Amino acid sequence: MNDPRLNYANEYPVEILPPDISGYKKTNTGVDYILTLDSGFPGPHVLVTAVVHGNEPCGAIAIDWYLKNNFRPKVFTIEHNHTENETKLDKLLITNGYVRIFRKLTTFDAWYISSEVLKVV
Repeated sequence: MNDPRLNYANEYPVEILPPDISGYKKTNTGVDYILTLDSGFPGPHVLVTAVVHGNEPCGAIAIDWYLKNNFRPKVFTIEHNHTENETKLDKLLITNGYVRIFRKLTTFDAWYISSEVLKVV
């Protein structure tokens, strides 16, 4: 990026090194770095993104860990655009054992928690 407005000293330097993601280049989709995973549940695909801007090392670290450990989330949020998809996502996730929480806290995100977690709490 060659934007002169961004050419200044950072008073909060990033001290996290991004992981080497070159091992994820070749995938099962035929498109570099684009991967599809089967959840084992019927329904539409869900998009998970990271490293979109290239300057967010924590996203790369999270996705790297997720892929290495075959992680299935217990709690997550979904940003939505207030369409009919919000209702469809609710139905899909509730049917698969998730509970939507924080409805009154935010109208910009949909928060879900695994019912397994609620049994422990």
